Amino acid sequence: MEETKPTRGYKRKTIEKIVRRKMNEWLRTIGHRTRDEDNLEAVSGNADLADAVRADYFLTGGALASMLMGEEPNDYDVYLRTPAVAAKLAEHYISKLPAANNPRSEKIEVKADKDRVSIFVKSSGIASEESDQSGYTYFEYGPSNGEEFLKEVIKSEDKGNYKVAYMTTNAVTLTDGVQIVIRFVGKPEKVHEFFDYAHCTSYFTEEGGLVVPEKALETLRTRELKYQGSLYPICAMFRMRKFIKRGWTITAGEMLKIAWDISKLDLTDIEVLRDQLVGVDSAYFRELLDILENERRPIDRSYLVELVERVFD
Repeated sequence: MEETKPTRGYKRKTIEKIVRRKMNEWLRTIGHRTRDEDNLEAVSGNADLADAVRADYFLTGGALASMLMGEEPNDYDVYLRTPAVAAKLAEHYISKLPAANNPRSEKIEVKADKDRVSIFVKSSGIASEESDQSGYTYFEYGPSNGEEFLKEVIKSEDKGNYKVAYMTTNAVTLTDGVQIVIRFVGKPEKVHEFFDYAHCTSYFTEEGGLVVPEKALETLRTRELKYQGSLYPICAMFRMRKFIKRGWTITAGEMLKIAWDISKLDLTDIEVLRDQLVGVDSAYFRELLDILENERRPIDRSYLVELVERVFD
């Protein structure tokens, strides 16, 4: 294992300054207000939505953990506390999808529940007033149905554009390293109940600044993974590999907790399997899921091994 040299974490004020600057830059692309020399207000874009998001969002996850350890963040995960605000923000970015590359854009719909918001595509033949979630299909906007758009976005690399780079039923990923997670909505303490590892539970809000729970700070200092339970233990298992490569450790007891949670899943159900693999950063799993969808064979160990060898080898 490669030895990791200890680094000094960023100071609280530095982290707050970095996050505020990043969030301000992003929110200005949604809308903002300015005043001229006569103190007259001018509005650009959807300033009301930007104001609502600013008052409602919190930032949590890997970006803050990285900075607390003195590392550069890769991306910034934004969550919302109110379903209505999260839904409006999702609708805002759906409206930005280019119609030419997304012929079904008029069928994309946002569904807001008590503690989550989802993006769905209406199935053909489903009446517009249909409210039953079973009448909707999984939505994914990205390389499979927006490849040319993505190429153009990546090619431009303009700082501060914050364009849609990828979108699923659970999140809107923007260029410039911002991801809006709509899968869970609520206060930080509630959302963190769904997080797998304790070190990712620090958070930032506009009104309160940076909050670092004691358990998160302890695990960051020791670089020891503490699994706190998750609805998505398969994702936690794959994330564990990533952290171990970075010099983190995990006890056999923590690994047993993950194994126990995985054992309770019915992976022969394609909907369960897909839901578990949504957070896994691997194009191979998307290909595997596509094959399962198309072939519609019963899932057992032999079939899964066959698919893994077909896709991964």
